[in-house]
Amino acid sequence: MEQPPRAWKAFGETVVHVAIGTLLFIVVALPAIGLDYLVTELPKLGVSSRIVIGLEVAEYTLFGVDLILFLCAVFRTGWRLLKSL
Repeated sequence: MEQPPRAWKAFGETVVHVAIGTLLFIVVALPAIGLDYLVTELPKLGVSSRIVIGLEVAEYTLFGVDLILFLCAVFRTGWRLLKSL
C-alpha cells in the first residue's frame, strides 16, 4: 500500500491537533461563560459587589489564560507544520 506524502501526513496531524485544541479550549471556556452568567445574575439577588468583582476577576483570568494557551498551541502546531514541509 502506498504511503501518503510527508506533507499530507503533517497537514493531517496539524488538523487533528487544532481540532483537539479547539475542543479543549471550549471545555475550559465553559466555566468562564458560567462565571459571566453569575456575574450578571448575582447582583440582582443582592450578593455583595466584592464577591461579584472577585468572580469577574476569576472569569477574565480563566478566559485569558485559556486563550493565551490556545493561541500558543495553535502557533506551535503551525510552526511544526512549517518545519516539516
